[in-house]
Amino acid sequence: MALTPFKISAHPGGGSVVIDGQDVSERVANFVVEAGAAGTVPQVTLVQFGPVDIEGEGVVTVVRDPDGGAVADAVVAFLEEIDPDVFVSVVESKFTSLGSSPIALALQTLIEVAKEATD
Repeated sequence: MALTPFKISAHPGGGSVVIDGQDVSERVANFVVEAGAAGTVPQVTLVQFGPVDIEGEGVVTVVRDPDGGAVADAVVAFLEEIDPDVFVSVVESKFTSLGSSPIALALQTLIEVAKEATD
């Protein structure tokens, strides 16, 4: 497996990130370098601001943080798919004592539904 050369210079007030000879410092929001035990291959993960072209071979992972609006839209779309009558029925069936909070039960039910949707 061919590896991608990288150089990270980090110091107060500045620094640079160079991947395969290409300076990507202006397009990188942050980075993570994972260095395991002796003899393992370092893993470099870049979180980018926007589109970026990086050429090379090796173990380089580029992660783009989700846009806040896109996340909100996905949450709204998920919640809109829930049938309110069925949801109320499920929460009410779990509400078995006055010591339970109906709000906490509703939240827990939403979490369970979300987990089931991702399975």
